[in-house]
Amino acid sequence: MKKAFLAFLFFFQIGYSQNSEKFVESLIEDFTRTQYTFPDSSYYYIQKAVTIAQKRKNDTQLSNCFFYLGRYFYNQGNPVKAKHWSSKSLRIANETNNKKALALNYNLLGLIEMDRGNYSNSLQLLLKSLEIANKNNLAKNK
Repeated sequence: MKKAFLAFLFFFQIGYSQNSEKFVESLIEDFTRTQYTFPDSSYYYIQKAVTIAQKRKNDTQLSNCFFYLGRYFYNQGNPVKAKHWSSKSLRIANETNNKKALALNYNLLGLIEMDRGNYSNSLQLLLKSLEIANKNNLAKNK
């Protein structure tokens, strides 16, 4: 009986882990769908996704969530918070070798620098983003 209970717990944990990963992904999709039309809702979705990714200690998803938080604040006209969250995401993306998050974050940081008038730094960041995207077949229009 004890072995059956342990087996149940093991399979429950695997199922829960997969479901929470899918749930975080669905929250990110909800964020992207609502970020321009219902920004308050999009913020709720991404905050919820961050909470779940942190509880599950899923660094890849956490990096993605932090990027979207950065994008949220960029779209809201808050470059300081946007840079904070994007930089946080970038650190985790480097640790986990998450190439897509690296490319997205360098792109966002490049846009922030462009808005600040730091064109040289902006160009370096945007080119770095493009290089990572091209090397990893992430560019959509290839």
